[in-house]
Amino acid sequence: MDHNQIISHFLQLNRTRIARLSKLVTSSQQRFFNLLPFLIHTNIPGLPGYINKDVPVGIIDYQADEKTIKDAEKLNPALRYRHHAIRHYAVAGLYLINPYGLLNIPKQLSFTLYLVYTDLTETQRQVLEKKLTLLRRWAKDCDIDLNITFFAQHDLKTTSLSPEQREQLYLNGLNLGGAIPLWCLVPPNEDYQTIAASLSQQRLSTSRLLLDFGPSNVESPQTLLEDTTALLNEGLEYGLTQILSLLYKQSQITHYPNQIILSDEVKKAIYEGENEPLALDCKVLQLRHIERINDNPTNTRLARQSLYIQTQEALSKHTSLPQFPWRRDYIKQLSNNWSWSSYEFQVLDRRESAKYPQCQDEHLQTHAIFANTSTVLHQFAKQEQLTIQSQHKQIDKKLQNYQDPPPNIISRLPKGLVAKTPEDEIHLYHFNAEDDWKLSLIALSAPKQRPLYQSPSLLHLLAWAVHNGLLTKSTRILIADKTHSITINTLISLVQQLCR
Repeated sequence: MDHNQIISHFLQLNRTRIARLSKLVTSSQQRFFNLLPFLIHTNIPGLPGYINKDVPVGIIDYQADEKTIKDAEKLNPALRYRHHAIRHYAVAGLYLINPYGLLNIPKQLSFTLYLVYTDLTETQRQVLEKKLTLLRRWAKDCDIDLNITFFAQHDLKTTSLSPEQREQLYLNGLNLGGAIPLWCLVPPNEDYQTIAASLSQQRLSTSRLLLDFGPSNVESPQTLLEDTTALLNEGLEYGLTQILSLLYKQSQITHYPNQIILSDEVKKAIYEGENEPLALDCKVLQLRHIERINDNPTNTRLARQSLYIQTQEALSKHTSLPQFPWRRDYIKQLSNNWSWSSYEFQVLDRRESAKYPQCQDEHLQTHAIFANTSTVLHQFAKQEQLTIQSQHKQIDKKLQNYQDPPPNIISRLPKGLVAKTPEDEIHLYHFNAEDDWKLSLIALSAPKQRPLYQSPSLLHLLAWAVHNGLLTKSTRILIADKTHSITINTLISLVQQLCR
C-alpha cells in the first residue's frame, strides 16, 4: 500500500470505531463525542466552553458535518453556523483515548484527551486551557470524566509522550481531528527512527498533516507493577471480569522486558488488510496473546469466559433483533473455535442472576489466578527493585481472608460474586446436640453427608446465608431439628431481624 492508502485505511478504521463507540453510550454522551472537536474548532456564544471571542480556535484538517451542526443547533437554537476560513489554527491534533475497547463499556465513563496545540503564546495557551476546563464540566454533566493532557507541537520530539501514553494513543486513540501520527506510516518490524527520519525528508504525496509522537515501547516496570496491582485489586472483588486483562498483564511481567506491544500487533494486522475493529480490539488482542503463549488450558478457558461475559451477548438466548449485530456476530464467530458445550454458554449467560453455588464455583476457579498473580508481582518488584505499595499489602490480606477467614468472622464471597438471586428453599439440620447446625440446598438423610455450610451457632449459620445472598424473607426454610432446641417462630424472627 502507498502512503495515501495506509492513511485511508487507518482513517476508515477510526471512523468505524467512533461510530460503534457512539452506539454503546447514552444519547447525551453521543452528542458529547460528536460535538467535542466542533466546540474546540469554533468559538460560539451559547455553546459549552465559550469564554470570549479571544479564545484561540481551529483544528487542522477538521470539517464539521451536517449532523454535528444539527447537534450544535439543539444546544443553541439560534445558531446559524457557516463554514469559514481560519487564519491560524490553535490545535494540530485531538485524540480521545478509549481504554475500554468496543466490546463493552461502563455506565460511568472516564476518558483522556490528548490535545496537541500549535505555536500559541503563553496567554493564548492559558485561555485555551480555561476553555477545556469548561468542556470538562460539560462532560461531567454527560456522566463522563474527561482528563486532558496538553502537548506543544514544537516540543513533541524533546518532551515526548511516555511509553504508556504512546501505547494508549496508538492502541486505543480515536482521532477526533487534526494530524495523523507518523507512526502509522512506519511499516511493521521496521526501525522507527530510520523510517521516520526518511519520511521527514521526503515530500509525501498526502494532504494530511503528520505528527511524530515517537515509536511504541514497553511499559516502565513501575507502571506495569501499579497497573497490575490495580487490576488485581478490582479482580478480587468481581471475579471473571478482570481475569482476561490480569492474565495478560501477568504475561507481560513474566516476559519483561521482552513482552509484546499490542499497538504493534494492531499495525501489523492493518497492513495485512484487517478492517474489522473488533478483531483489533484491545481485549481481543489480549485473548489472542494468551491463547498463543499460555500452556495452561484452565487459564485459557477462564480468559475466554472473561471476554465472553464482557460482551454481554447471551448467545444461549435467541434474539431476532440484537441491539449490536456487529458485536453479536463477532463473538459468535470467535466462540465457534472454543469447543464450548451449550451448557457452558447457559451458565455464563445467567451469571447476572446467579445463585450461590455458581458464584462460589467462580470464586474458587479465579482465586488461584489471583493468588498466583500476587506472587508474580512480589517477585517482579524484588527483581526490578520496586516499592510494593500499601494497596498490595491490602490485597495480600484480602487473599488470606478469602482463603482462610479469621475465627468468629462470618465469611463472604467478594462483593461482585455475592449471589444475585436467593434460593427458593434451603434445608437446615441439627442431628444431635453435639453436632453443628448444617445448611444444605438438597435434602440430607445422614449426619455424615456434607452440607453446603455448617456452624456450631445457628445465628452464625443464618447470618452467613443472608450475608452471601442465599437467604431472604421469601426463601422457604425446611428445618429438621432433632434436638428440638428452636421453634419455627423463633427461626422466622431471627431471619427477619437479619434481613433487616
